[in-house]
Amino acid sequence: MEQALEQARTTSSTALGLDAEALRITTYTDPAVPGLVVFHAHRPYDGGRVRQMGGAVVDGRTYVNGAEALGKVFEAWGYGSARTRPAEDVARVAVMLVASDEPSSVMTSESDFSYAKRSGFDDAAGPTDVDVDGRPGVRFWFSNGYNPFTEVDVVPAAIPGAPATIRYGRTHGGG
Repeated sequence: MEQALEQARTTSSTALGLDAEALRITTYTDPAVPGLVVFHAHRPYDGGRVRQMGGAVVDGRTYVNGAEALGKVFEAWGYGSARTRPAEDVARVAVMLVASDEPSSVMTSESDFSYAKRSGFDDAAGPTDVDVDGRPGVRFWFSNGYNPFTEVDVVPAAIPGAPATIRYGRTHGGG
């Protein structure tokens, strides 16, 4: 576990061109899957642009492409034809790997959705299991400082370990 965390910190520091101490790193570890660490690293806003990235360390290998990293997580979970994790867990991991201008969080409460519903997105809701093109997946909404709400579906590939599908849906548009 410590080695995976160090890999996440070193990879993030190098990729973002920042000193490792300048980064805030959020991690997700699954005690049922040794060797799996999903991470999100960012430099807090300091007057310049936010710098951030997500990735996963799986069995000692680091993946920083969001779709590739999520595909490896799905494989480690055995998630595919069987849904081996609740939708909320999938969303909590996937939000660390989706492309976004700023760190994002999964929307889960009625207060999270109040602006989306006032904006005409009446069906905005917490993470839920969906089928996308015949594959089991999860739909969730996330928010960040730039976009108050964005819908996204995540689906494992037909071939375990291949990049997952991350399909962006409706969004506020930011600003």
